[in-house]
Amino acid sequence: MPDVDHVIFYEAVPSEIRSIQRRGRTGRTSVGKVTVLMAEGTVDEAYYYSSRRKEQQMHHLLETVKRRGLKSPRRRKTTLLDYIEP
Repeated sequence: MPDVDHVIFYEAVPSEIRSIQRRGRTGRTSVGKVTVLMAEGTVDEAYYYSSRRKEQQMHHLLETVKRRGLKSPRRRKTTLLDYIEP
C-alpha cells in the first residue's frame, strides 16, 4: 500500500474523535500534512474550531491522568437503606 503524506479534507467535522481518525489516515510511516478547506463564517469553521477545542481538552485530561494517575473510586452515595437496622 502506498504511503500518503498529504490529505485534503473538503469539510470539517464537529467530533474530535472523527477528526483524529481522519488525520490518522496520513503520515503513518513519516510526518504527514492535513489541509482542511472551509469558508469563513460557515458551519464548517465552527465545526473545525469545536473539534479542535474538544481535542485539546482531551489531551489535557490525558496528561493530567498520566501525571496524577487515576484517583481512587468514588464512595457510594448514602441512601435511606443504609440506616435500616438488620
